[in-house]
Amino acid sequence: GEMRQSSTALPHELRTPLAALRGEIELALRATRDADLQQSLASQIEDIDRLTRLIEHVLTLARAESGQIPLSFTAVDLGEMANSIVDQLEPVANARAITLRCEAAPAVVAKGDAGWLERLVLNLLDNAMKFTREGGCVVVRVSRSGERASMEVTDTGIGMTPDVAAHVFERFYQADPSRSSASDGAGLGLSLVKWIVERHHGTVSVESTLDKGSTFRVLLPAFTTLPRS
Repeated sequence: GEMRQSSTALPHELRTPLAALRGEIELALRATRDADLQQSLASQIEDIDRLTRLIEHVLTLARAESGQIPLSFTAVDLGEMANSIVDQLEPVANARAITLRCEAAPAVVAKGDAGWLERLVLNLLDNAMKFTREGGCVVVRVSRSGERASMEVTDTGIGMTPDVAAHVFERFYQADPSRSSASDGAGLGLSLVKWIVERHHGTVSVESTLDKGSTFRVLLPAFTTLPRS
């Protein structure tokens, strides 16, 4: 009812002033020669972009949970998908001096919604790269695990303590306020991951060691084709 209507009207009301504000700051940025002011304005633009992404995220979750985003299940080759997303993110990884690679077994086919699974992989990789320092490494592994398709994202990042790992999929959870600017709504990204996995009747878990890195493991129902008669 009303709540659902407001969840679609709200983004528009939030986006418009944010876009206007961003435009004004961009104009000010072009108009000034003052280096300190330029830096300050540029960081304000980053904050606005972060807020805009956060709003998009909250809305996607709200729409998803109220059933406004239907899932259409098809056969999805997880290895192919992971490889193409890794190619897409390679420039970002290179810019941050992070090695990003994909190790995928052939023909690991999950039963799922391609668009949502893509978002799942993107969110996990985005999360892994966010917490990995320069010179680090992020690997996606796709394999078959019995009746399930398995995807692991391993990073050599800053890792987590067990109590943080236990809460990492909760919405708006942020381990440490000093990390919140870096995490850029990481709690939301991972709560969306959990939502997507649950809608696919799969499981997601994390193993992590502080200062050593984390591995996120997703298991999804594999797509088994019936033998031709």
